[in-house]
Amino acid sequence: MQKTFKNPILPGFYPDPSICKHDEFFYLVTSTFAYFPGVPIFKSRDLVNWEQIGNVLDREEQLPLEGATVSRGIFAPTIRVYNDTFYMITTNVSHGGNFVVTATDPAGPWSNPYYIEGADGIDPSLFFDDDGKCYYHGTREKEDGKYYGDNEIYLQELDLNTMKLVGERHIIWHTALKNAVWPEAPHIYKKDGYYYLLISEGGTSRDHAITIAKSETLKGYYTGHKKNPILTHRHLGNNYPIVNVGHGDLVETDNGEWWMVLLASRPINGHSPLGRETFLVPVSWEEDWPVVNYGIGKVLEEENFPNLEEFKTELKQEFITFNNIEGAYYKGVRQQHFNFKASVDVEVSSEKVGLCIFQNQDMNYKLLLSENKIEIYFGYEILSEMPYDESKSNLKITCENQLLSFYVNKNLILENVEMNPLSTEIAGGFVGNTIGIYKTGESIFDCFKRFKYNSL
Repeated sequence: MQKTFKNPILPGFYPDPSICKHDEFFYLVTSTFAYFPGVPIFKSRDLVNWEQIGNVLDREEQLPLEGATVSRGIFAPTIRVYNDTFYMITTNVSHGGNFVVTATDPAGPWSNPYYIEGADGIDPSLFFDDDGKCYYHGTREKEDGKYYGDNEIYLQELDLNTMKLVGERHIIWHTALKNAVWPEAPHIYKKDGYYYLLISEGGTSRDHAITIAKSETLKGYYTGHKKNPILTHRHLGNNYPIVNVGHGDLVETDNGEWWMVLLASRPINGHSPLGRETFLVPVSWEEDWPVVNYGIGKVLEEENFPNLEEFKTELKQEFITFNNIEGAYYKGVRQQHFNFKASVDVEVSSEKVGLCIFQNQDMNYKLLLSENKIEIYFGYEILSEMPYDESKSNLKITCENQLLSFYVNKNLILENVEMNPLSTEIAGGFVGNTIGIYKTGESIFDCFKRFKYNSL
């Protein structure tokens, strides 16, 4: 009997996946926007079970984020390996633009950024051709664009000795569909004499789609597949169990199987509190074109396991902070379940301390404790407050059926609070929720003990 696995392979806020293979392991990275440390890196032997081995951007000099709002910062990393050197290329849209970091060990340390002069736009990727030359490709606005999101895909050689673009720039494709918006996330592959260009278009929400083109020469022009898009869920309805499908990257196993990692969301009651997550789908080839999930054509919640040795591991989350690295006021983990509970033991300090469910600066819930009261906030609005004089307390937030309840020392303080405002459909932006510990002022994180997050 064929073994199966459950999608997503990385649940919670893990968008824009990129993948490469080196020796017996696969390596995967995702976007982090204005969270620190940036760009988690995972390894796996079977494409399904992943172990986080570090963060590519784990030093302040690699990742300036001052002033970045939650959906700015790091966009769409790509990971590639060539001659035993790993390359991660991405965009810091808040500070410096497109840059490359390198490492000989994917677990780190990674180099400081090499910012690429003249590399305008976002979503950079790298392709190493058979002659050893490296080519940068990304997306940018058309000079003669007719509408917002009227972008183009361009390619130019990157000198790895100087980390500078050299030679002529080539416009290699626009979009598969007429007047489509936001052609982005380009990745080039070479197979059986053809160069393939995989992109996403249609924006990152319900109209998201993956399309492909090919050329006999690297510099194109690329011809789109007549059966584009090769993957989308936009025709399945806004409340289909898996939506926002796009931003894919392909990888081949040693036994010749092809797979695609991609992002998608799982709405509940029309809302997506978990943000965009990482999914895995099989890919076949027919008449020199890829076919995603042959005979099915969509992402399934349960897929057949790859024909690979199982990689036994447990996905563990690490704390991430928002924006302010030195004076961090919030440490959280990604929300990975629709129904969950989070709790922490706290000691009262001179400032406010407590639990927070964070979507962005304006859309969040906080259960806070100070020297003389308990307060529950939605953003900057107080939902509930009451006197309190205990020095040590257990704080807990639960979510069931998209309704929140807030507890102090097992006493229910407030219930039936709507979770839906903390979804991308209402809050906007590109991130999912995180859940963690929050403080104000100069109070220190030592006042928190035994933070726990798990599913109900």
